[in-house]
Amino acid sequence: MLLVDGDVDGPRFSGTDPATLLAVIVLARAARDALQGDTNNRCCGVNPLHGPSVDRRHVRISAEGNRRRMLSLCPLCLDSAVAAPRELRERMLTLPGPASPRVPCDEPEGSLLSVLGDGISRLVDRVRESARAH
Repeated sequence: MLLVDGDVDGPRFSGTDPATLLAVIVLARAARDALQGDTNNRCCGVNPLHGPSVDRRHVRISAEGNRRRMLSLCPLCLDSAVAAPRELRERMLTLPGPASPRVPCDEPEGSLLSVLGDGISRLVDRVRESARAH
């Protein structure tokens, strides 16, 4: 609830941006997994909604140039990275962006999700920092 509106006593979801809602989902899933004994600290970098990652790879996610990124990948995206790497661009979760129609969910600098590639624990730290700032 701290992410959604800062008030743990009364939910107020109107106006919550998609990146914040995505962070809520990722953290809720990570907490559920941790309670079940899963200590995996990373989720899929192509789409955090895919769930936990199983490996990290350098992958090309941009149609322009040879730009590659080191991403954590879920089993499905790891298979695609090997068998059909061009499909990863199509699977990349995008959110509405301020300057362009859609951007990869972890790209807006300063957003909660910009640290997602560093692991769930780093996302937790960013949320705490954000809560203290407000």
